[in-house]
Amino acid sequence: MISVYDIRLKIIPNAPVYTFIVLSLLAPIIMNGALDSQIILSILAGLLLSAPFALLWILSDGRLMGLGDAKIVLGLGIMLGLSQGLVVVLLAFWIGALFSIILLLFRKSGFTMKSEIPFGPFLIAGAFITLVGNFDLGSIANLFQSLVF
Repeated sequence: MISVYDIRLKIIPNAPVYTFIVLSLLAPIIMNGALDSQIILSILAGLLLSAPFALLWILSDGRLMGLGDAKIVLGLGIMLGLSQGLVVVLLAFWIGALFSIILLLFRKSGFTMKSEIPFGPFLIAGAFITLVGNFDLGSIANLFQSLVF
């Protein structure tokens, strides 16, 4: 839902993203039946991952990236932890770059270097790929190592 909203209106509504953050915080309780000690590390991971996005929003007065993207990354970091959260962000940038290059190659699409492209859908796609593939930094490093050597 967040992706569709971001694609159509180029804004991420607060209600769904705050719900996602709360559910990410409650997930250890729901899954383990108790508050896990890992929750503190998960919160720190979310804060650490979302900080660059929030800083980019602050420094650009929202022109380069919206605050909604930082909120999504906060929830993803809490839910997935630091290792998988970094993979999500990495995949989101790769997918977004590939998508943007393809749009720029097709001049008839009307996209230019100054066109706005919502980043939320790429974050969601990166999270989906990370969850389905069960990727973390170690598995990505192994993949690169096997490709290079």
